[in-house]
Amino acid sequence: MKKPATRKQQIIRRVCWILIALILIDLIAWAGYASDRPSFARGVFIGGGVAIALVVLALVIGRRGPTAIRVFSGQIDERELAIKNQALAHSAVAMLLTAAGCEVGTLYGMPALAVAGSVIAMGVLVGVASFILQTRRG
Repeated sequence: MKKPATRKQQIIRRVCWILIALILIDLIAWAGYASDRPSFARGVFIGGGVAIALVVLALVIGRRGPTAIRVFSGQIDERELAIKNQALAHSAVAMLLTAAGCEVGTLYGMPALAVAGSVIAMGVLVGVASFILQTRRG
């Protein structure tokens, strides 16, 4: 049986993951600048920076925050775990159905980028809506 990590080990692990994320953002932005697309690179820096700031905020707030922050920071109980799993299941079914519908759309000339965007957008929208509805209901 694996021994649970101490608080210090958890902090070191989280800092390492944040540093890895910053390095990946830098590499992707560098590729954008190298391919002569500076607006793409700036978007990567802005979007990645905001995402990492939200992650750090969620980790700092931790157990004191609302359900979404507790789920995001990994400090959840059984009820919140069930809500998260149901929201992810709803999101997966929505993405599957959207992909099936877009497959028919490609037969009529729907571009591949629109297919990818609509599948991802539907998954995010349904996942967030399901999570909010279950949290408010329960």
